[in-house]
This record gives sequence, structure tokens and C-alpha cells, in this order.
Amino acid sequence: MALLHGLLACGFHRLIPCHLNHQLRQSEADLDENFVRSQASKLNLPFHSEKIDIPTLAKKNKTSIETTARLQRLLFFAHCAQKFQTNTLFLAHHAQDQAETLLLHLLRGTGPKGLAAMEQKVIFNIDQNVNLSILRPMLDIPPDSIQSWMLLNQIPWRNDSSNSSTLFLRNRIRLNLLPLLNQIAGRNCIPPLLRTANILHHENQFLNSLLQNSDLNLSLPHLPTKKLAQLPLPLRRRAILTWLRNQGLHDAGFHEVQQILRLIPSPDNPLPASKVNLPHNIHARRTRQTLYLQFPQKN
Repeated sequence: MALLHGLLACGFHRLIPCHLNHQLRQSEADLDENFVRSQASKLNLPFHSEKIDIPTLAKKNKTSIETTARLQRLLFFAHCAQKFQTNTLFLAHHAQDQAETLLLHLLRGTGPKGLAAMEQKVIFNIDQNVNLSILRPMLDIPPDSIQSWMLLNQIPWRNDSSNSSTLFLRNRIRLNLLPLLNQIAGRNCIPPLLRTANILHHENQFLNSLLQNSDLNLSLPHLPTKKLAQLPLPLRRRAILTWLRNQGLHDAGFHEVQQILRLIPSPDNPLPASKVNLPHNIHARRTRQTLYLQFPQKN
């Protein structure tokens, strides 16, 4: 609601509030949907909503509630973009969300890209080749400032009761870890965490520019081991991860990259493997000086 009213105040009048009901909180979720619908009506804005049974879908796909909900939101936004013929999506993530994301990635193990957390502007290629330009204009604003502004301007909102549940890791970071860090440090830890994210965002961009200026074509199905071996280890890892994701392994991470590194001859790896196993019954192979992926045959 702060994002919606803030954009209107800044002169953005061609807005379409879109609401996905995850059906996670029964009647409360329906009340949220009705609330957003009524607010859009009062502001004379078009409104679009859909419902999806996230718990059932997560169980069917054997994925977590959080992962399933995130993917379905992106697909929902892609559908909205097609329906309304627009590709700009505004999201209301704020400074505490950014700090939580950095800590979440840190606890899972990540590099500069993960520690850079969320970007203020990013382009996502989603279902049916929809390119969404995602903007997060509130990413540097702390939540208490947002709430004060809303109270001052008499802007209504609803609280999501699931935010107080410790079932999800992000909530445990918000409710337990961040207050503990503030207590230990004797100050608000969110500003220094945001500075870290900002520094690593620019360093991540620099590493990406170095990789783009190399003569590796990471969109091809084959990868030359000799050129990879000449790269410093940070760029080598980044090249392999980019290549894997370009080949369709969108969930590839540190483990898969380490497996691929075993195939590359180098002074530190004088006896490289010729084949390694990857998730989903995919294999990476090396023949002479070339890497390629072997996918399982479809029935």
C-alpha cells in the first residue's frame, strides 16, 4: 500500500494493482484480496487477482512453500504483463527485506552476487519469453519510516499474520537473528548490511564485465577447458555457473560448479576426471579439451 500510494504521489497514474491469493491463510487471505480490490476501486485503478493453491502445488512438486510461492508469483506477474501489455513491475521490498536476504544467502553459502542481495532494477526472463523489468524503489527505506509515512498520510494496510511465524527461515532471521545482532553490536545492523550489499553489487558487476570481455561463449553447448583453466578461480567458477544455467540447469550452485572443476586440467588438478554426475540424472563429460553436458533420454 505504501508503494502504491507513493507511486501515485510521484506521478505514476497508469498503475495496475495485481494480487495473487496463495490460499495459505484461508479466510484471512480472502480478506487481504478484498482489501486490495477495494483500495484499487477507491483510487479508480484497474485491478487483477488470481487464486492458486500453493500448499497442494508444493506437495505435488515436492518443493518448499516458499520456493513454490515465489515461482508462482513470477509466473502470475508474467501472465499479468501479457494481459495488460506491459513489462514493468514495481515491488515493495524495503531495507529490512534487503538485510534479511543478505543474511539468508550468507547462511546458505554464496558469493558476491548472493551477498549483493536484491537489485533495485533487474530484468527477469519468465514463462513464454516474457521479459519483466522489476523495480524496487523502496529498497533503501527502513520499515519504520514507511509506517510513519503511512500513518501521517492515513494510508490503510493489512498485516500478514504469517510474518510472525517462525516456520520459515526468513522469519527466524527477522524475529530472532536480526534483534540478536543488534543487541550484540549495540546498534542497528541494517545500515552496515545494506552498505555491504551495495559494495558487493558493484563488485559483482565488475566481475561480470571481466567475464563478458573474455573470449568464452557461454551460450554454446561446449566449453573449452584450456580457456577456462587460464581464468582466475573466481572467474572460472562464475563462467561455469553461467554456462550451466544457460544450458538449462537453473538451480545449479556451488556443488555443481565444484563438480565441473574436477574436469578441468590444471596444475592443481593434474589428473582431471572425464565424467561427473550432476542433479536430475545429468552428466558433465570432458573429451580432450572440451566440456559438454549429457542429458537423460526422454521416453
